[in-house]
Order: sequence, then structure tokens, then C-alpha cells
Amino acid sequence: MSCINRKHVLWIVLMLSSLSFFCNGCTAGKLYARKRIIADTPHSSPIKKYRSRDLITRAYAHYLRGLLYDKQNKLELAIEEYRRASNYDRRSSAIALKLGTAYFKKGNFDKSIRELKKVLSFEPDNIEVRALLGIIYATSGNLPDAALIYEEIIEIEPENKQSLLNLADIYVLENKNEKAIFIYEQLLKLPDVNLSYIYFNLGMLYVQINRLNEAVVNLEHAIRLDPNYLEAQLGLGLVYELKNEPDKSGAAYERAIQIKPSNAFAYFRLGQMYIQQNSYKQALEQFQKVLELNPQISDTYFEIAHIHLKNNEIDAAIEILHKAESIIEEKSRLFLLLGLAYSLRSDFEEAEGYYKKSLELAPKDDLVYFYLGALYEKKKMPELAKKQFIKTLEFNPNNADACNYLGYMYAEEGIRLDEAINLISRALTIEPDNGAYVDSLGWAYFKKGDLDNALIQLERAVKFLTTDPIIYDHLGDAYWEKGKRDKAIEQWQKSLELDPAQNGVREKLDKLKENDPVSNIKN
Repeated sequence: MSCINRKHVLWIVLMLSSLSFFCNGCTAGKLYARKRIIADTPHSSPIKKYRSRDLITRAYAHYLRGLLYDKQNKLELAIEEYRRASNYDRRSSAIALKLGTAYFKKGNFDKSIRELKKVLSFEPDNIEVRALLGIIYATSGNLPDAALIYEEIIEIEPENKQSLLNLADIYVLENKNEKAIFIYEQLLKLPDVNLSYIYFNLGMLYVQINRLNEAVVNLEHAIRLDPNYLEAQLGLGLVYELKNEPDKSGAAYERAIQIKPSNAFAYFRLGQMYIQQNSYKQALEQFQKVLELNPQISDTYFEIAHIHLKNNEIDAAIEILHKAESIIEEKSRLFLLLGLAYSLRSDFEEAEGYYKKSLELAPKDDLVYFYLGALYEKKKMPELAKKQFIKTLEFNPNNADACNYLGYMYAEEGIRLDEAINLISRALTIEPDNGAYVDSLGWAYFKKGDLDNALIQLERAVKFLTTDPIIYDHLGDAYWEKGKRDKAIEQWQKSLELDPAQNGVREKLDKLKENDPVSNIKN
């Protein structure tokens, strides 16, 4: 019996490994290449046959080393071995698939795509390789090519569920919501699909295209199929919020809390709903619960601070905001709110410091410039205030508050009155029913001497804001200049009743009473 040396043993092992590989196929992550049999191309020369067999042996020696490195997650070494294997056998789809998959794991998408396209040139109907190619295109942000790949798969296999789901996801990312809806409706016709998941996705897509009634139908269908579907309950709550049906929205969030009592999002949405209903005590309770569950949700601190500011609890607002300084990453917004709180406390120096800190982080934030302008106006620094309002409008020409504030300042000073009227009119195109803006416009007309238009606007303003003493004062001045003495006195008296501290109004009435001691003027 002839002896077999170590070299022959190695050759036999490699050949058996090759045969086993050819028969069983190879894997690429979770995607499997189809089983196939590779036959050697016949050669006329025995020498060529031996050379061909030797090249294949070398190829799969490197391939097997690549597999070993791949298992150890040594991707650089695996890629090098697969690449060497490919140099010896350029027509092996199995090697190309492994090399393409390794490049994908390494994040080298271009090379991965090149190798997988090589596989498809050998096996054009290989669904799994196409699916992997679709994943790579999507991962690299090439959504159009990813969509094309999945569309091709669906042409080959119209009921390929995973490809249909992936294609629907891509359509959503591309904002092609109608196409995504069509795909999900096709999935509903297939057996063994997660119906509740599909109805949920349909519901949220209908929200995107503002078909809220259909959104409700699909979300409720998802919940009927799976009563503990937390995301569907939360989605239903959001839809009812959009439909302005707070009772139904609140009920959906309460059910979500029953499903998962530790779900902070449901408590947060309930808190915001209570704010919309001006139920600040209940809102605060919900937000406190959010902090107990997850103290890292920064918006919760902002909402609590806003509630305190609404309730004129300035110190409490400042306290919660300082408490959040180590948690909130959005520091520019934090500093803005701290500036507002300190301003309301009349701590103007501290407020100015925080506004400037906010501007350092967000130099184009129109809101910061606006509040800084309002601060300077309170500090009796009108020129600095106007500069900030002008800066506000540079970054946001549609900031209605800035348009009104700047226009009103011009009117008060009796300067640039046409510009003042234009600015306030712009504010009113944005908020046509804002009583303060209407008053500003009337006052600008008054300062310009256009009494008819002034009275039109000021009479409108008192209908919007029936308890604002300034508007009654302005209306009284307009009536007086128009020669309507009794109406003027009536408006000034209303103004003084609403705010007895208005010394200017009291002086007008005192002067009239001095000139006419027997009149029934009340002051």
C-alpha cells in the first residue's frame, strides 16, 4: 500500500471541503445563496485540467481561511483571504458573495455592491442576493436604487413579504405615502402576515396624508386584533389630538398606560392635553410622573417651567430650569427660558446675561433677539430694543410679535409712521384676530392724524380685548380728537376702572374736572 504524505493529505482535505461547499452552498449573514452545483469546464488538455483543479484548490484554501477569519470577526483578514480566493477563481459566485458581505459588514458599500452585482451576473434570479443588495443601497442612503431592487424582486416573486415590507418602508422614507399604502394593502391579501402591524402602519400613513378618519379606522382595527398593541394606542391618541377630540385622545392614552404603566410618553401627552385645556394642576401631575419614570426627557422640564410661568410662580420656574441644566442638551433653549423667567422677575441683568448666552449658541434664533428687544424696552433703552427687533425680522420676517412691537414703538415715538402701519399690518396678516395688533394699528393711524381709520381699528380692538385699559385710553384719545367729548370721557373712565394706577388717564380726567367743576366726571 502506497504511503500518503502530508502534502497529499492537505490536497485531499481541501478537495473534500470544496466538494462539500459546492453541494451545500454558502451563507451571507442571514441571507442564503441558492444551492447550486458548479461543474468544472471541460478542457481538452490533461495539463489544463490539472492547472484548473490546482487554481480551484488554491481559491478555496483562501476561501476557507476567509471563513475562519469571518467567524472570528476579523474582517480585514477575511476580506484579504476572500480577495485572494477571487483572484484564483473569478467565476465563483460563492466567493463573490462572501467578499461582498464582508465589505458590507466593514461599511465599504461600493465594493460590496460591485461583488454582489458580480454574483447576480452569474445568478440573475438569486432573490436573496438581490435582497442583500437592497439592504446595502438603503443603508448607504441610496433609496431610489433600493426601491428598484425590491421592485425587481417583487416582479420575480410577487408575494415576497419581506421585500414588500422593505419597499413600503422605503416609500415612506421617500415620502411616497400613497405608494406605501398600496403596498400595505397588497400585504393584507397575503396569508400569514402580521395584520395588526400592517393596520398600524396604514393608520400612521393616513395621518401623514391628513386622512384622519381612515387613520382611526386602521388603528382601531389593529387594536381589535391586538388589544395590547401599545404603539397603536399611542397612535390613536395622537390622531384624536389632531381631530381635536380630547376626551377620546385622553382615553387612548389612559389605555396605553394600562398596557404599560411605565410608558412616559403617554403621561407626557396627557400633560400637554391638560395644558391645552388650561388645566395646569392636572398637567403638572402628569409631567411629574414623567420625571419619576424618566428624568432624562428634557422637554418635561420645559413644560413644567412654562406651567409655573403661567401661574406666575417665577421662582419655581427658575428652580426647575436650573435643576435641568445638567440634563438638558439644548442649552440655547434653556438659557432663553431662564432669561424670560428672570425678566419676569425684573432681574434684568441676569435675564440679559442668559439671553446673550443663548445667542452665543444660536446666533440666528429670532426668538432670542425678540425677547432681548423686549427686555431693552422694559429697561427704557428704546434704540437697543429697536435694533433687536430689526435683527429678529432679518432672521424671521414673519415674526408677528416683532412686527407689532417695532411698529408700535415707531407709533409711540411718532416716527416712520407709514413703516409702522406696514409692519403692524404684516403682523395682522399672520394673526388677523389679535386684539393687541389691532390696537397698535389704530394707534399708528391716530399718530398719523388719520382719525377715521384710527377709530375703525380701535373700536375693533376693544371687542377683542374687553379688559385692556390701554385700548380704552387710546380709544378715548381718538374720540376726543374727533370732538366726541362724552365718548372720550366714557372710555377714559373705563380705562381707569380697569387699572387705577394709570396716572396719565387720571390727569386727563382731573384736568377736565377742573375746567368743568359741575360735570359728573368720575376719576
